[in-house]
Amino acid sequence: MIKHSFVGGFTNLIRSFWLSMTAISVLIVSLASVAFVASVSTVVGFSLRKFDQQISVLVYFKDEATVASVNEMIEDLNQQEFVKEVNFVDGSQAKDELSQSNNTASDLIEKLEGTEDELFLEYIDVSPVDSESYEKIVSFARDPKFNEIVDEVRDQQAFINQLQNIYRWTNIGGLALIIIFALVSMLVMSNILRITIFHRKNEIEIMRLVGATNNYIRGPFIVEGFYYNLIASLIVVGVFLPALFVLLPTLQEWLQLDSTTNTNALMNQLYLSIFSTIFVGSMVGVLTAFWATRKYLKL
Repeated sequence: MIKHSFVGGFTNLIRSFWLSMTAISVLIVSLASVAFVASVSTVVGFSLRKFDQQISVLVYFKDEATVASVNEMIEDLNQQEFVKEVNFVDGSQAKDELSQSNNTASDLIEKLEGTEDELFLEYIDVSPVDSESYEKIVSFARDPKFNEIVDEVRDQQAFINQLQNIYRWTNIGGLALIIIFALVSMLVMSNILRITIFHRKNEIEIMRLVGATNNYIRGPFIVEGFYYNLIASLIVVGVFLPALFVLLPTLQEWLQLDSTTNTNALMNQLYLSIFSTIFVGSMVGVLTAFWATRKYLKL
């Protein structure tokens, strides 16, 4: 019976070729759209987790700040549960870091050397335990009690908030797309199977008369729905996987992935999100085919 179902499902697909192409086209659009949103959500989520490990707050000190007052602030920060690490950078280290950053900075340093403008403020690099602790560090550093020693507090809160908003709205939009395309796919597939069943009603009636079981009759239609999803899934995978490899250098540059481990971790997450989307979509398609045959194939 299993062989009959798979052979019969393939025969149905070929016999109703244009109807099958319509169903497959709708499924391709649905799966590709959801897979795209899932990929974007994965990339943004990965970047947020990466920034959790890299983001920091830079607290610059005034030139007249004393060593004792700076050390006191560092000790206070180290005692906070939302602070992961505090690193002190003196003026000479700040100059070296700036000179190594890019050619423009090096040229600027050369022009300032020996002048009154040659001034590199000391600062501390404060790392939070996670992105949610970032704002707490900024508020702590901007406390009025440090006004006499703190010259400036530099943070990336606006950029982090933007990433978090993108991630949140991507997830909301992705959920909405999944629901919409799932409903559209179910509606299209069920109606196409309904048309197929209607066109084969005489053949179905003959099978009933010769004693075919319900599962024997339903099997090919359910497998036909499986074929729709299988073909659509293979096409989506065939498009998305090469696209990921083409876009990989851009993702590495944007996310500053400086190691093979980070790159592999991102790619594994993208593979998982794409294949999970396709698997869930295929299961929905098979269940839709099963439901449609029970509804329209009265046995």
